[in-house]
Amino acid sequence: MGRPATAFHQLVGQGRAVGYLRRLIAGAKAHGDACPSMLLAGPSGAGKSTMAAAIAAEYGSQLHMLLAGSDTTATAICRILSELKHGDVFLVDEAHSLSADAQQVLFIALDQWKIPRLLERGIDRSSFESIAEFTLVVATNAPGQIKQALRTRLTRIEFDSYSQKELKTIAEHVAELLGISISPQAANLLATTAQGSPRCIKRRIRDLRHYWAGMSSLTKDHVRTFLDSEGIDEYGLTPHQRKYMKALAAMPKGQCNVERLAVKLGCDVVNVRQEVEVYLIEQGYVDPASRLGRGITPKGLDLLDRLPRDASDSEDADDVDHPGG
Repeated sequence: MGRPATAFHQLVGQGRAVGYLRRLIAGAKAHGDACPSMLLAGPSGAGKSTMAAAIAAEYGSQLHMLLAGSDTTATAICRILSELKHGDVFLVDEAHSLSADAQQVLFIALDQWKIPRLLERGIDRSSFESIAEFTLVVATNAPGQIKQALRTRLTRIEFDSYSQKELKTIAEHVAELLGISISPQAANLLATTAQGSPRCIKRRIRDLRHYWAGMSSLTKDHVRTFLDSEGIDEYGLTPHQRKYMKALAAMPKGQCNVERLAVKLGCDVVNVRQEVEVYLIEQGYVDPASRLGRGITPKGLDLLDRLPRDASDSEDADDVDHPGG
């Protein structure tokens, strides 16, 4: 869904979740309640923050946002909660990074509509003060890292994958908002190569606007030239993803651990797990449960046969182990 949208009728995709939320919000308003608090679970770039903004717009309340981190204190959260009005939406993005102490303040607030009394510096946990009934929206791509005590108090909204048609519509919508005319073929190419991510489409359209500065109308050829410059092939794979698959295929039995693959790519393990291999595993090109950690699948080998050879292929071939036995 395009980030500038702030109402349900403007969103593209997630129709099942939107229909469910519309009824929840309408029912809550009819009873004079805040909308139920919820956990938005979906991959990075899927539009969780946009959905939270649409929830606030549908209810008719204010959206308050917090980008959570390990240094987010319980005191900081209490100060925000003390300022909320009835029905306001409090979005905690990257909520899995919150400390147990900070999460405890949230589930106590949801249970009792109370928070520890605020002091000039810190909070007094021996006494409590009332707060307005609000809607907590916890957004995360790692819901298992949210403490069970908080997780079980939230209505879970799981994001569906975006269809090719929805991604194409998102590309056209974002381009329109940025004042760019984009052909249907160009929008379709952006959708095909976005690996299912609306955020990726939005970033690339903004970059296209700079790459083709002065041009108000973009064709498929403009997009293809831009993607070639970024190293994105016709299947949407990045240079690191292609190198990952080629390195994995060249290992004995096509299997290897993530640590060694990270060395081959010249980056850290966290980047490999979060940025490089997620899409490859989702598409069935890589088996994450092989004996050595990762394994190339027949589908992955078939894709490799169809990929054009990079100039670095001969260097990579000398740098990896060749399949044995």
